[in-house]
Amino acid sequence: MGKNTLNIIADTLARAIYRDAIIMLINDTSGDKTLSHIVTFTPAIASLYSRKSANSDLQLKESITVINIHGKVVTIFKATTESSDIKKSKFLESQSHARQCLVFTTTGMSTLNKQRPADMLHSLLLPPGSDI
Repeated sequence: MGKNTLNIIADTLARAIYRDAIIMLINDTSGDKTLSHIVTFTPAIASLYSRKSANSDLQLKESITVINIHGKVVTIFKATTESSDIKKSKFLESQSHARQCLVFTTTGMSTLNKQRPADMLHSLLLPPGSDI
């Protein structure tokens, strides 16, 4: 975790959200009413694989992303993508689509997409245009 990221997290933590394996920390950026930061944490998959080697440091590491959002974050909802046509295989449906979060701010709405490595691999293996 870089020093800048630590400063953003420690500055003014307004809210912490944990939902469906997503951790989001919302920062109020020192009273700035036009900008917020959302800090997300995900496991670093490559470091988990490297733990198998004899020389590994046996530490669990996370990837950290800082997202700048215009306005103050009011709330975050997970968007539902359930389709009545595809109820047979919920597992395949969840693998094929990124989960979306709707971020409502004082200036509007934004969407955040969360994909796991398995989701990214699935989208790479699909023929072009099959997701339309």
